[in-house]
Amino acid sequence: MPYIKVENLSFSYKDKKKKINVLDNVSITFETNKIHVVLGKSGSGKTTFLKCINGLLDYEGHIFYDDAVVDQVPIGERNTGYVSQEFALYPHYDIFTSIAYPLKINGTGVDEIRKRVNEIAKELGIAEILSRKPKQISIGQAQRASLARALIKRPTICLLDEPLSNVDYTNRQEIRYYLKKILNKYNITSIYVTHDLKEATAVADYIYLLDEGKFVAYGTVEDILFSKNPKVREFFESLKDETF
Repeated sequence: MPYIKVENLSFSYKDKKKKINVLDNVSITFETNKIHVVLGKSGSGKTTFLKCINGLLDYEGHIFYDDAVVDQVPIGERNTGYVSQEFALYPHYDIFTSIAYPLKINGTGVDEIRKRVNEIAKELGIAEILSRKPKQISIGQAQRASLARALIKRPTICLLDEPLSNVDYTNRQEIRYYLKKILNKYNITSIYVTHDLKEATAVADYIYLLDEGKFVAYGTVEDILFSKNPKVREFFESLKDETF
């Protein structure tokens, strides 16, 4: 599975003729087969960073999957899975069809589609809801179905943008368990964006703190939790209600 290298990545936009810098000359490498959590306050540039990695925004600099530059590679050819805060399910189709759709458009055979949908649904604990429509399932089940849809192609890279922000605490714990299990099983290199420290420490192999468009700290969960870095301590101070 590929590692991800970001080289001199910058992104800005104009607001009332004023240039707003969101990402400022970022260079960093994400190790293969690991879960990398990008942590930071709202507005720190986390989602923008993830969208650049996925090719959803025009940026300055370069992004590599292994040694290959992917700046001009279309999203559909990158073999990435992308999970956003919204549930990527079709309201008029059953859950099986929503999950299977990425395989169907790739021309995968019917038998293989059935096998892989049933397999991933079992792994994510949603095998019993495949015949239902989105309005007939819970929020937690909907998020797991969205994860299944993103992972059904067995992507080499998975990008997750605050995927549990709309899920209640109990479901979050359960989904984190299933998610980490499946990402590790298939050795998927993943970048997971969140502002939630508990979530970060629960799923991460490595944590990266993004502040005002720059990475100011990174390391293992223990490295970050016990860091003396003033930016890390400042971030923790902003989370006074967070407990372990």
